[in-house]
Amino acid sequence: MMNPAASIFPRQLRVFFLVLLFVATRGLAFEWKTPPDKITLLVVNSHPDDEGIFFGGALPYYSGVLQVPTLLLSMTSGDWHPTNLSIREDELRNAAWIYGLRYEPIFLRFRDVPSHNMAGNPYTNKIDATWDYWADGILQGDGSDVAAGHEKAVNRVAEMIRRYRPEVIITHDFNGEYGHDNHKATALVVSEAYYVAADPNATGTNLIGLPPWQARKLYVHLYQTNQLFHTGWETPRDEFGGKSARQIANDGLDMHVSQNRPDVSTAYLTNENFNGYDSERWGLFASTVGLDTVGTNDTFFEHINLVSATNRAPEFFPKPVQTLIAIMNQSYEGQTLARFATDLD
Repeated sequence: MMNPAASIFPRQLRVFFLVLLFVATRGLAFEWKTPPDKITLLVVNSHPDDEGIFFGGALPYYSGVLQVPTLLLSMTSGDWHPTNLSIREDELRNAAWIYGLRYEPIFLRFRDVPSHNMAGNPYTNKIDATWDYWADGILQGDGSDVAAGHEKAVNRVAEMIRRYRPEVIITHDFNGEYGHDNHKATALVVSEAYYVAADPNATGTNLIGLPPWQARKLYVHLYQTNQLFHTGWETPRDEFGGKSARQIANDGLDMHVSQNRPDVSTAYLTNENFNGYDSERWGLFASTVGLDTVGTNDTFFEHINLVSATNRAPEFFPKPVQTLIAIMNQSYEGQTLARFATDLD
């Protein structure tokens, strides 16, 4: 009979080395490329680690296998007690690099608010505490900031859509996967921002000067209409040394050390974290180019791969991007194009 300690030790050893790797890369200035003004895929998650747990495989698959310009937008920095937001942000940067992303993740730095189970929530509709906090980072509790927080979040995401002009957007489940209000809020915000970004009459002051942009499609995790099962990130890939995109997503998730090694939620395994919220299951929420036409043998987010050479990311001289101090409600969007361009014109 195998010694139980012997079967546990390899995992403990692996975790030990992953922690060492995280410490070694903590705060490392990766040579991020400045994103162009035209990307292909925009991924909008609520917290650092959601991008792997619930979207597991999407980022490595599209960025690493299909080689399309992919950008990750995180609504919060994942810290309900915002004493050191940079911990979770650095974990996501480390994970994103493993996924194959070369554009630095964008952090909108809205407050991480577990309003679905928050003690003392003053609102009957619990998600209103999320909107209240998202207005200015402070809970008013009287309803005065609910609409403002909702609108602010929609306009900020609409700004990112206009600024980076994605063809396809993917985001959270409307039911918040396991019920997290931030996930619900993110899904609602993105579904509204999809239309606001395209509306020439949108009134958000942060949208002034940015031409309207209509993304082709919006996919929502676990959405029950126009359902899709994504098989592409289970296939072993030469780009990943024989690993699948989902395995690479799990490697990236190991960088979220503060979250105790979450795993990708998948239809192919049981007894994993977040069973039942399979990362492979999606639905098409909105489209300007019709329904998906791909077959069931290799289903993927259609129209992502319909890109021309001009849609590829321009090359810049690699220079380290030094991250700013993380401050709640002060967004971090990386550096300007002019700092990296070989020709400032």
